[in-house]
Amino acid sequence: MSELTPQHQRLKELEVSIQSGFSLIEQGEREIRQALLEVFDQQLWRFAIDSEGYALYESFDSYCRLRWKRAERTIYQRIEAGRVELQMLQSGQQPPEPTSQLLELKDVDEPLRVEVIHTAQQITGGKPTAGSIRQAKEIVDPTPKRKPVTPIAGRQYRVVGEATPHTGKVITITQVDGNLATDMEHGYPYMPTELELVDTAPKPTPVAVVPKPTASDRIRQLKGLLLECLDHVPPELKQRIRQSLS
Repeated sequence: MSELTPQHQRLKELEVSIQSGFSLIEQGEREIRQALLEVFDQQLWRFAIDSEGYALYESFDSYCRLRWKRAERTIYQRIEAGRVELQMLQSGQQPPEPTSQLLELKDVDEPLRVEVIHTAQQITGGKPTAGSIRQAKEIVDPTPKRKPVTPIAGRQYRVVGEATPHTGKVITITQVDGNLATDMEHGYPYMPTELELVDTAPKPTPVAVVPKPTASDRIRQLKGLLLECLDHVPPELKQRIRQSLS
């Protein structure tokens, strides 16, 4: 067996460093997701205070921006991915590593998630991807999903997503960022498929239908008008009008 060239040896060394770095990134992503999930669910961000005892952040969104210099959307995606990850671990299932794949599993019923991942592996012939998981969802559970709404700030919606802690509640959306809508009371992010518009518009008052007058009705109305005018015409003309109307 020929000896390794310096270039080949250097490649081996660098690949070890790359693999170690990727492992640290994956481990870090898991820790970030679970930490953010706990901070959000337990509202621990409210306990951040300054030296005088005043709250540092007025909302979770401001906590994301000021503390972590990250867009709320990025933080919320990790929280939702962490929720799926935690649910799978608690059920004895092995969750995928990437945040993008976990997000694809969010709207999949918990008992079907492992089957979806296995199908996604068959599609790619190896490791699943977010795209293959999306395809696998249609294969494993082809039943039509609820048509997603287009969230509008200020409108009320009923939470219909089963993976959220607020299922069944009526909420008011205060902020929309891409595919994520946040409610006023809980500061929780929802996907469009998890919401159902609540019809708050007043029902119209029934309008009475007035029948169209017939020719006989019009003649009677005309006769009545002519009779009202008889007091203002000469006597000889009045007699002739009465004879015509009789």
